Amino acid sequence: MSRFFAGSVLLCACMVELSWVSSARATEVEGEQSGVWSAEHNPYLMTGDVVVPPGGILAITPGVVVRALGHYRIIVQEATLLAVGSPNAPITMTADDVLTGWRGILLQGATDDSTVSHTIITYSKGTGDAMEVGGGAIKIRDCAPTISYNVFRFNSSHNQNFNGTGGAVCARLSSASIVNNMMFQNSADSGGAIYAGDWGSPLISGNIVVGNSAELKGGGINIGARSTALVEHNIVIGNRCDSSVNGGGGITSWTGFGLFGTFAVYRNNLVAFNTAATAGGGMYLRYDRGIITNNLIAFNFAPSGGGIHAINFPSSAPILSNNVIWGNTATIEGPQIDLNENTGSEIDVTYSIVQGGWPGVGNIDADPMFIAIPNPGPDGQWGTDDDDLGNLRVLPDSPAIGAGDPFLTDDPGETDLDGHARVLCDFIDMGPYEFGIGDYNCDQTVDLDDYAFFTQCLTGPNGGPLEPGCAPFDFNADGAIDLRDAAGFQRAFMEFTP
Repeated sequence: MSRFFAGSVLLCACMVELSWVSSARATEVEGEQSGVWSAEHNPYLMTGDVVVPPGGILAITPGVVVRALGHYRIIVQEATLLAVGSPNAPITMTADDVLTGWRGILLQGATDDSTVSHTIITYSKGTGDAMEVGGGAIKIRDCAPTISYNVFRFNSSHNQNFNGTGGAVCARLSSASIVNNMMFQNSADSGGAIYAGDWGSPLISGNIVVGNSAELKGGGINIGARSTALVEHNIVIGNRCDSSVNGGGGITSWTGFGLFGTFAVYRNNLVAFNTAATAGGGMYLRYDRGIITNNLIAFNFAPSGGGIHAINFPSSAPILSNNVIWGNTATIEGPQIDLNENTGSEIDVTYSIVQGGWPGVGNIDADPMFIAIPNPGPDGQWGTDDDDLGNLRVLPDSPAIGAGDPFLTDDPGETDLDGHARVLCDFIDMGPYEFGIGDYNCDQTVDLDDYAFFTQCLTGPNGGPLEPGCAPFDFNADGAIDLRDAAGFQRAFMEFTP
């Protein structure tokens, strides 16, 4: 397991335990609330819904513990919520009765300054009719808050009509920033961890989405109708979709391009070890013109389309480039990519590694040479403490290195999944990780020949601009090459020097 992932799981477990502190000096809250909640008044016991009045601001500060004594909610409409913990003192929000749960946070028409950050949210349950059920932990509508560096676990959104969306976060009519969160063991009817739809342009970036589930579609993430989401730098592992009709163990993309002209962009994501009961173990692309670039879609399973299942009309075919699609399995057809024949489905794949081959310019069928394959650990279950996320970066001499579209240029500021420059050695790689950090002369080793140029590239702590060719030395992607990068170079030197 990665240190980040293991630490977050442990932190979550510890903070859930802390939420059950003595109520002897508790602060009971319900009705209109504004001002500041601070840890010195812990725990805050919700005895009813909490409402931040229009124009009001509720600031919840580091270390605060909020415990709901019933299925209650924090409601923020035309107001501001600033729930901002810290890495060492996160906020905790949970339910007194984990079976009943609580109702999480509603941000509807809230100010765009609203922020939920460094907060651990557990046992929130979305229930009710189609208008009420969405968003297990956080429901966002008609606003663009920031949801970052949180841990979401054991949250859900379900009803008997399968209208539940976003076990952790549901965003509609929203350009929210949903970034750098940990989401594991959440569930929903659609979008086990995240659902985004209804005209929004949210940023969904840097999240670790592991071990979530959906009844209908999108075990990890579901991008729905009329959405123009940017989905990048996410790790989507071990999620599942149980539907006998739809699919998408890892990601479902169903934006309705033919009707609305909307589509999502997926780039620099890792989608692995997800499963679907019917189709699209990794990704399920339904009537969607998704732009899918530099992703790794590997070791997923579904009866049809272990890696990708696409159902569309030819005019809305998804466009894939620079991807690695490998090691996926299926029991009926299309282990890597499967096209639904009933609608004349098509898919445009170029400059990608596809196991078994696939028609298209620049496509190759060759082992990408991963460093270490992930596994769920002895318990066989993703999203638990013994997960081993492995290392799906590639080894030197991988056919993915420098084999991407030679005419493709990265967007300004675009980085790979590690946060390094998207192009390091002249030509872009296939997959989410760019090989070559520390490799100044691009010979696929990091050695003394590269070190000879390191001092020439130094900018000092005040930053660049970087000299041409110096991006391989910017290990922490901060635009400066300094002593912090020297430590990264030393690690790379020890790892790659023969």
